[in-house]
Amino acid sequence: LYNPVLRLHSASGELYGKEPWNYQAEAEMLVTKILQKRAKMIPFIYTLASKNSLNGDAFIRPLYYKWNTENAYKYKYEYLFGDLLVCPILEKRDTTSLLATQDIYLPEGNWVDVSTNISYSGNQELKINRYLNEIPVFMNEGGIVYENKYHTNSLKNQKDLVVTISAGNGNSVI
Repeated sequence: LYNPVLRLHSASGELYGKEPWNYQAEAEMLVTKILQKRAKMIPFIYTLASKNSLNGDAFIRPLYYKWNTENAYKYKYEYLFGDLLVCPILEKRDTTSLLATQDIYLPEGNWVDVSTNISYSGNQELKINRYLNEIPVFMNEGGIVYENKYHTNSLKNQKDLVVTISAGNGNSVI
């Protein structure tokens, strides 16, 4: 989802397929929702592509590109996708609560959890819990995300956009 490249297929062969319809109904339902969310995010991804083309800005950046701290290296699976800090869940979920617990690091600054709208001060380590259908994503202060209002397979520009702006530091420009 928070990646410039999307491929559902892999090599040929019964054991190599990654298509969601080859798995249980729960996986197919989750992947369908993720793909619909990604379709909504095309304007945001397009903006990242434009910045990449014009300025050489990378779509995905490790934390240590921006913060030269020990934790920026320690939390090597977290990354920036534009103004979004993505913290993948790498732990198995608990069979009773169905929640997975993950240690994460929020770098310097102020951050808003995109799923819960809870604000956090940065430069701290946290333990978070998420269900299988939730990816921990945080927007930094002044962050901007553009999305289509509706998911679609059309290549035409959509008329209805949703713009999310995190309360900021006065440095963001639309």
